[in-house]
Amino acid sequence: MVLILSSLGNEGSKFWLQTNKEASREKIVTIDISSDNPMFEDVVPEDPDALIMQAALVSDHLVLVYSRNVRSFMPVKLVR
Repeated sequence: MVLILSSLGNEGSKFWLQTNKEASREKIVTIDISSDNPMFEDVVPEDPDALIMQAALVSDHLVLVYSRNVRSFMPVKLVR
């Protein structure tokens, strides 16, 4: 599998990414590149029943578009 990382944005040195790393249906992670030991932290873990189709940071909200059973749905989560 090819590793995919899509940047959703950043707040200073903290970056928000959409990735398929260890998540074939994708997940949202953050990483603080100013840390002595930068590591990915799951913000939205992989959903075994739904695929993240799109993700965006909008102000203080993370907007996701999932596909589940050939239907799309869009939860909004306050993240900051």
